[in-house]
Amino acid sequence: MSSIPSSIGRIRKPMTVLMAGALVLTMSGAVGAATPSANNVIKACVTKSTKVVRLSIFASPTWCRKTEVYRFWNVTGPKGAAGATGATGPAGPKGDKGDTGAAGAAGAAGPAGAAGATGPAGSTGPAGPPGPTGAPGENSIVPGPTGPPGPTGAPGPTGPPGENSVVPGPTGPPGPTGAPGENSIVPGPTGPPGPTGAPGENSIVPGPTGPPGPTGSTGPAGSTGPAGPAGPAGGLNGVHVDAGTTVGFTGNAATLGEKVTATATCSTGTIVSGGGLLNPNGVNDRHYAAITASYPSSATTWTVIATIVSGSQDNGNPPSLQAFALCAS
Repeated sequence: MSSIPSSIGRIRKPMTVLMAGALVLTMSGAVGAATPSANNVIKACVTKSTKVVRLSIFASPTWCRKTEVYRFWNVTGPKGAAGATGATGPAGPKGDKGDTGAAGAAGAAGPAGAAGATGPAGSTGPAGPPGPTGAPGENSIVPGPTGPPGPTGAPGPTGPPGENSVVPGPTGPPGPTGAPGENSIVPGPTGPPGPTGAPGENSIVPGPTGPPGPTGSTGPAGSTGPAGPAGPAGGLNGVHVDAGTTVGFTGNAATLGEKVTATATCSTGTIVSGGGLLNPNGVNDRHYAAITASYPSSATTWTVIATIVSGSQDNGNPPSLQAFALCAS
């Protein structure tokens, strides 16, 4: 192993030494092993007469020559004053949507609900089909199933009638109709009708209708009739606002897409002429509700519907809704 050199190197150009609380050196040239020591201190031996600096990690008051003086400098200077705050940079691009967080712990189970009333008895179901008939036993008194009928035999030939048979023979065809006699009571065929005769002088049969006569002249205009009674007064006598009951989402855990409906009904004797709502109360980052419908559902009622459209859907603070009706008389 080579021995450790006693000198790291010498500065080949002048250097300026300033003292202002700490010693600062400006130097040029080749500096050999100017590596700071383990405690971040640069060590050197400075010639007393020429001010030549000799850097060495081994420099110390006992290591420097008698013609030199030991000097050291901290690598890191004293902490400077805080600089002025820089101008705010432009907003960065929108980051990607973060991963869905882990599901929260399940909430405590709510108290058991009251037992529901017993429902009405169901109707009797239809009777099932009869089971198949079992096979008869060896000495069973139950007859077995009836076998299929045998084929019908061919009829035998008809025998000839006896000499004094009471079975009549077949009926013969009718003979032709004879001509009526001179004094026959059977009427002959009806002859064609004769022509219609001219009506008589005092005939009750009306003659053909003549052509229509010319249109008569328009008659004079009739006098003006009396004025009718006055109709009922138009317009509105009065307008007022009727408020509906505030309606909230069920429970603490309203879910995305859940809806709630609020209504406001006009007082007796008035009709709805318009309506509105109080923006959903309690809208927050857990449950954000928006109005999805607002309309007159009848002649006296105004209806408003709100729907959960966003939010974390965590428990707590579900929003509520209130409708108002503008009623006229």
